[in-house]
Amino acid sequence: LPSRLVEQHIHVAEYTSGVWFLSSPCVEHKFLTTCNVKSFGLKEYNNLPIAPIHDLAGIIWNYFPIQLDCDAPWSGRLNGCFFQLGEPDANAEIYLCLDYISAASVHMATGQQVAAVFQVKNIPFVILELKKLFAAKDIILAPDLDIEPDQLMQNELSQLAKKHGCQYVVPKLGNP
Repeated sequence: LPSRLVEQHIHVAEYTSGVWFLSSPCVEHKFLTTCNVKSFGLKEYNNLPIAPIHDLAGIIWNYFPIQLDCDAPWSGRLNGCFFQLGEPDANAEIYLCLDYISAASVHMATGQQVAAVFQVKNIPFVILELKKLFAAKDIILAPDLDIEPDQLMQNELSQLAKKHGCQYVVPKLGNP
């Protein structure tokens, strides 16, 4: 990476650490309640739940505000970083979702560990990072559950899964 970009990532990580330290735990929030999910390790900052975005070593590089239609600007590091729900287990499968709401829904339904990756382009980087630590782990890609996945998104995720030796599932929502 160019040194300017590395400096920017470090600056954002330092700022994020301060925000994370000063924020209070997010036990409940209207948006989470509306989406019918719980808070799993979130904090609240400026009246919004935030998720820390960290690497495998646990270093927080950025945070993501959990809100409807959030297109947060990425000035910090994202590649290979994620927000994990559930305890790491080298023998259990891990689901990858694009957003917190979907990740929380999958975690609540399965009890399995889930990583929110926040952007499609980040999926290959997170897969590579996870495979460094858990070579034999089953990695399962799941689309956003809060929107109807379009055919283009389903095709892209399905191709990513094939390319990286992962599974791709489209969970059924609602009552059977």
